[in-house]
Amino acid sequence: LWGKEVEVPKNEWKTFEIDKYVPADTTVEGKLYEFSTTENYFFIETLDDNKEDFYIDDISITYMGVPGQEPEKPEEPEAEALLSNGSFERAPIDTNWKGMGKTKVARAEGVAHEGNASLKVSDYTESWEGAKYELFDLLAEGKLVADKKYTLTAWAKTESGSFNLSATIKGKKKG
Repeated sequence: LWGKEVEVPKNEWKTFEIDKYVPADTTVEGKLYEFSTTENYFFIETLDDNKEDFYIDDISITYMGVPGQEPEKPEEPEAEALLSNGSFERAPIDTNWKGMGKTKVARAEGVAHEGNASLKVSDYTESWEGAKYELFDLLAEGKLVADKKYTLTAWAKTESGSFNLSATIKGKKKG
């Protein structure tokens, strides 16, 4: 479980980046989260009571290396290819994108950091709700593995007001 918060100003695209090792298992606030090939995901949520729609775009996960070693290029796949269609330019969006709770996620044309499309996150009622991407395909294909370093990069925008967003990668809670 690891994440990063960023303040997203009104009507501006703001980038955020998380570069961490994906641990095999980690304990946070006394709770054990295990690395799982079927239940890991990353999510982007608002940290404020503000329930404004927001957009995310140009999301990538890049392999960076192994603890204690210099970063290296992965044998397979190419570093920039871990997420397909992270720019949302192709319809439909990847089926691994889901809304958490009551949240809706949909491809939005005409609003983009680059290109012509992004992912619109809407209709959430709680701050913990947001967009999530289920990582099990990447894990099952051996593209994302424990104890290696990855960088998650994304751009976010809101049209109604500024607020804080958090991007987090989370494993299965054990017990």
